[in-house]
Amino acid sequence: MIRREILRAIAAHTCPDIYHLNFDTLSFLLYIVDEIQCWGRPTLIKLQTEPSEIMEGHAHVRKFSGKEVDVIITTDDEEWDEKRKEGVKNWVGRLRKMLRLAVETSRLKDSYLHFVAKNRKGECWVLELKDGQLKGPKYLPSTNKSG
Repeated sequence: MIRREILRAIAAHTCPDIYHLNFDTLSFLLYIVDEIQCWGRPTLIKLQTEPSEIMEGHAHVRKFSGKEVDVIITTDDEEWDEKRKEGVKNWVGRLRKMLRLAVETSRLKDSYLHFVAKNRKGECWVLELKDGQLKGPKYLPSTNKSG
């Protein structure tokens, strides 16, 4: 039974067609950890063509429980051009797809998710799940007064 659950979680955490109704499942935990770990990891193409453009990322998991997830990823980018901005939006959008609401949405009613990807200037994309409502990804321009 444990082996089946582990194998199911491994298969499910990379499948965008599976949606998650709980934060305390192994497959959801694997998905979040995998996404945090992959943030800023250079692709083979970037290593061969743009070694100076590799984006570093730092994750801060402020809370991770069965009912509450709060993660902030900060890139070392000073600011994002339109191509990078669209890429970050798509990346955060993948998490939205995995949390898309379905028949048993009421199970997420008391859950809270706050997921932010931001750069050093303060520009960010935010995804939020609160009171059973999924909002975002939403772009917020820089809030830094100095930059």
